[in-house]
Amino acid sequence: MERFRWFILEPIPRNLRQLADRLNQEKYSTNTTLGFQLHEVRSSHIIGSFIEKIEFTEEIRIPTGEVLSLARVDFQNVDFSIWPDSPSIEIRNAPRSSKTFFSSLSRCFNHSTSITPISANISSWLGALESIVGSISITQLEIGDIPLSGSISASLLIEGSEDVRRVAKDFYGTKGGQPRRMQISFKTSGSTIQCELSRTGARVDSDAVSRALPILRDSLQKALAAGTRAKSYAGI
Repeated sequence: MERFRWFILEPIPRNLRQLADRLNQEKYSTNTTLGFQLHEVRSSHIIGSFIEKIEFTEEIRIPTGEVLSLARVDFQNVDFSIWPDSPSIEIRNAPRSSKTFFSSLSRCFNHSTSITPISANISSWLGALESIVGSISITQLEIGDIPLSGSISASLLIEGSEDVRRVAKDFYGTKGGQPRRMQISFKTSGSTIQCELSRTGARVDSDAVSRALPILRDSLQKALAAGTRAKSYAGI
């Protein structure tokens, strides 16, 4: 499975070619320990990698009891895409920590922008996705924040060989529980795609990424936009 996470840039970068010029000013080379490497630059998107060279010393105890110190080098890559709409940043198979990547990206904006992970309403995301692909089957659903008492809540995992929504609806909505993660399957272009949606991203079968990702991104944008409108209306 390929893992994808999305982040919101505020303000949204509209001129991506200008942004690419800034990223290229911090281009990775053999003379640097970190930097960007751009693979594709278009007015509609930027695709690239952030490379960080990590040097460390590994200590190995040899049979004589002595400790041998060896200089090691490792490279950590962050594969990313940037779009001129929200969510603007997409990261594929993110390493455990992407802090250096985000710090370097922020520097390219002269620290004038904020970068925050999405917190999607999964039910809204699912609804937006269904409006695009039609019927969707949920075979696994994790529900959290199910109230048991004033100070105690529970999490629940429901799974089955058929759509679990009929059973799951008893544990969220009016009950107060919130979907956290779901495994779904749907058909597009004559083939079945399986993936997992969560509040911060998605996991997609490796052989289905090229077909699934544009649909997931499009539906996520619609869900986030609907959430923003709902917050605006609530504040009136």
